[in-house]
Amino acid sequence: MILTRQSAKRRPELSLALAQPAGTAARLLFRLIDEQLKAEPARGALAARARGRLHMVYTDQGETISLSFKGDGRLEVASGFVGLPDASILGPGQAVLRLCQLPGRGRDLISAVRTPDRRRTLMRTLRESPVHVHSPVRSYGLLLALQRLISVYQA
Repeated sequence: MILTRQSAKRRPELSLALAQPAGTAARLLFRLIDEQLKAEPARGALAARARGRLHMVYTDQGETISLSFKGDGRLEVASGFVGLPDASILGPGQAVLRLCQLPGRGRDLISAVRTPDRRRTLMRTLRESPVHVHSPVRSYGLLLALQRLISVYQA
C-alpha cells in the first residue's frame, strides 16, 4: 500500500448563478462578483462555505437583490425578495455599493474596533450612514463573504 499526503489544502470553489429574470442591479452585482472571481479565485473561499440569504435593498431605486449562499460552493444572485433573509442591507444604491471600498478582510475590520475609542468612532459612523445593516451575530459571516467578494482591494 502506498500512502500519499496532500501538500496543499484545497480551497472550495464558488459556483455563481444569476436567476432569471434579472434586473439591472442584480446583473451589475453578478458581473462585479464574476469579474472579481476571475481575477482572484481565492476570494470565493469564504462565500463557498457561507450558508444563508442576504437581501440588498436599494431604497432610492426600489430594487432588491437576493444573494443565496447555499453552503456547498454555490451562490445565486436574484432580483427581488427570494425567501426570508438572514441579513439585509438597506440604503441608497451608491451608498450600498460603497461597501466595495472597504479595505482588508473581515478579521482586519474586526480587529480594528477592539479599542473603545475605535468602537465609538465606528458606531457614530454607522449611525450617520444612510446604509442600514440588519444582521444577527450568527449571520455576520454572510456580510464578511459579500465584502470579500466585492471589495476592490486584493484579498
